[in-house]
Amino acid sequence: MPVKISDFRISPNFKSSKWNELDLRAKDSLDWKVAVDIFEDRIEGRFLK
Repeated sequence: MPVKISDFRISPNFKSSKWNELDLRAKDSLDWKVAVDIFEDRIEGRFLK
C-alpha cells in the first residue's frame, strides 16, 4: 500500500496534512499560531534535540 503525502510527519507532532489545512492568507488568521507551533516543533524536533 503506497504512503500518501498527507501521512508524512513534517515534525515530531505534526503531519503535512495539518500544514496543508492552514489558511494563512490573512495576517490576522488564527491559523498563524498553529503555523508557528508547527515551525517551532519542526526546528526543535529535527535540529535542536
